[in-house]
Amino acid sequence: ETNRISMESLLADHPPVPSTALSYGTSGYRTGSLDLLKSVAVRMGAFLVYRGCLKASPEDADGDGGGSTTVHVGAIITASHNPPGDNGIKLVDTDGCMLHARWLATVSDFASAASLGRWIDGPAAGPVRAVRCVYLHVGMDTRPSSPILCRALEAGAVAAATQLNDVAVRIVRHGKIPTPIVHYGVAESAMNAPSLRRKYVDQLVGGYVGLLSSLPSPPSTEAAVSRPVLTVDCAMGVGSMLLPDLVETLDRHAEACPNLPICRLELTNIVCGDGDADKLNVRCGSDFVQKGQRAPHVYNGRTERTTSGRARGLSLGCSLDGDSDRIVFYAHGGNGDVDRDGGMPFTLLDGDKISSLLASFVRQELSVLSSPPCRPLSVAVVQTAYANDASAAYLRSLDVTTECTATGVMHLHHAASKYDVGIYFESNGHGTVLFSQIFHELVRSRRDSETRRQTVARKRLAALARIMNPSVGDALSDLLAVMGVLHLGGNGAAAVGRWDGMYRDRPTRQRQVRVGDRSVVMTNATETRVTSPSILQRVLDLESKALVRRGVGGAGLPPRCFVRPSGTEDAVRVYAEAGTQKDADELCARAAAAVYGICGGLGEAPS
Repeated sequence: ETNRISMESLLADHPPVPSTALSYGTSGYRTGSLDLLKSVAVRMGAFLVYRGCLKASPEDADGDGGGSTTVHVGAIITASHNPPGDNGIKLVDTDGCMLHARWLATVSDFASAASLGRWIDGPAAGPVRAVRCVYLHVGMDTRPSSPILCRALEAGAVAAATQLNDVAVRIVRHGKIPTPIVHYGVAESAMNAPSLRRKYVDQLVGGYVGLLSSLPSPPSTEAAVSRPVLTVDCAMGVGSMLLPDLVETLDRHAEACPNLPICRLELTNIVCGDGDADKLNVRCGSDFVQKGQRAPHVYNGRTERTTSGRARGLSLGCSLDGDSDRIVFYAHGGNGDVDRDGGMPFTLLDGDKISSLLASFVRQELSVLSSPPCRPLSVAVVQTAYANDASAAYLRSLDVTTECTATGVMHLHHAASKYDVGIYFESNGHGTVLFSQIFHELVRSRRDSETRRQTVARKRLAALARIMNPSVGDALSDLLAVMGVLHLGGNGAAAVGRWDGMYRDRPTRQRQVRVGDRSVVMTNATETRVTSPSILQRVLDLESKALVRRGVGGAGLPPRCFVRPSGTEDAVRVYAEAGTQKDADELCARAAAAVYGICGGLGEAPS
């Protein structure tokens, strides 16, 4: 049990953090300073109790008018894809989703407050009496500092509940676990962490097997079909803690259903002990693969590479990030670009390609169900400025609506929820698919005049909805959705080739420029243009036009670049896209140099 320490003593031992030192970004708090994070963790524990208690208040837009006496909230100690020395805190709202935007100002006030009496025992504390018990779900990644921050957060929660007198807090400790499972636990109001893991895996695999069950039966039901192999890079992160359960469950279903092409997962970069903590996201993981456009280094587990540096045929792999809420795929062999490290063909299948694959599948199956009396359902893919222009053009060719938002799944998730089927993936592989109540009613309702193909379409869509995580991006959910949809269209290299062949990505390049204060850069709502300092946008426009004057950029698609402040650190992100890799590299370098010179760059100047 967490020791009960008075809130006053806790706050005295953990001084407040100035709002200018650390802010709650698109992925929560994140920094390399353990002292700063400990102070924030104490206050976030108190905030989550406060937030949970307001769930039942009539004043809360999410409330149920005072009819609930228990509520669930959550926190994950993780820095996701960041280096091992960093850590962070992500908060889970009462519905299992990321913390809603309207709470961000209050979070910032908590983090920088010397006293919390204003919320916990002041006038604002009145409505909290409606709740009697707050269940706080706590999970963490594999970083050495994670247990320390977990204890600080729990201490803050217990102290806040003690000060409220008639509010109890119950800690649901998930231990080292992927971020999406903590979200799932809050959404399911779970009280037992081990049983929740089994329920989660069974639900995902059940949906995946249901999707494959719609395939026509092979001529001979006695002969087992070949199982597609997927190499999974766990990034030396918490995916290692759950993927063995997923492997075992898939193998068990494959044995029971030998006529289904149930995938076989080959795990690499698995955490084997505390000594592996310094390898987290280092030369592996989704961020390394997506930004570097190269295969991950393999620390342990099976690898498809041979000593000659060539792959045996076409092999499919994927990389998770440190807390398993992102995933990107890649193929070795075939006609892909040359891998910078191994000298063999390498094809990146990022978040844009995942969106396109799922959107194409959903559009195809809904078209089968669109005959009267069913009304057409709205299908949209929500993207950020990082989405490749070629992907947006392809989606429009499918008659799929596209919408651009600011970077950060908080913005994408909100926009996607407006559609009957809202698909969102950042290029880095963070995303999911949301389904409306009308969609669920459609796939549950069988019509008397329904054809066999319509029955198949309805069951396929229902299975996909069962796989997808409705609360947050989920690498394991996305893994099974992609493998299921991919192999409905055939097995092996041909299926991967068709997926990659949906469109050809325009060459891109990304860089990061460290600055003294990221707040000096301000952008428009979609982060596609700089509003301040205005001279920076004028320079970016001139550099892009210079490439146009040279006659480059590709037919109908001019080169483009944009910059935006990081949501978690004092840095500015730079993105460039052009008709050739050489031009994308040059445009990115020139844009980075402009940021460095105009915005107070630190360290060595970009070359």
